[in-house]
Amino acid sequence: MAENIKITNAKIFGLWGLDIPGPLQRILTLDLEIKTSYWLSKLGVKIEKEIKLINIQRSKLIEKYKDEQTPEQIEAKELTKISPGKNLDEFNKQFLKILDMETTLDIKKIDISLKDNKDVKLSAADIMMLDDVINIIED
Repeated sequence: MAENIKITNAKIFGLWGLDIPGPLQRILTLDLEIKTSYWLSKLGVKIEKEIKLINIQRSKLIEKYKDEQTPEQIEAKELTKISPGKNLDEFNKQFLKILDMETTLDIKKIDISLKDNKDVKLSAADIMMLDDVINIIED
C-alpha cells in the first residue's frame, strides 16, 4: 500500500544524482529479488518525474540569469554560462528555494532484505540518503 512520503527536492536530487549516478540509480542496476526490483523501478519512475520537474525550473532560471551570448557563440553551441557576481548569486538563491521545497510522493517505502539480496553493497552515505524511501532489513 502506498504512503505519502514528504521529501525535499534537494533529497530527490541527491537520491538520483546529477553528473554521476546517485544511490537510487546505482541500486536500480543491481540484480535484486524480483519483488524488490519491481518496487524499486516504480520508485525510480516517480523520482525521475520529480527530477524532470526540478530541471524544468532550473532551466528557466539559467535562461533568466545566463550571460549574453554572441551569435557566433550560439552557432558554435558553446555552453551557457552564468558568471560570478550578481546574476550567479541570484540564480543560486532562487535554485536553493526550489531545492528547499518539500514534495509529497505517493510511494511505498521499500524493504530490502539483506538475506534475500546478498549482493547489495551500500555505503553508510548511501544508506543515509536512501533512508526516506528504503528500509534495510538485516534478517
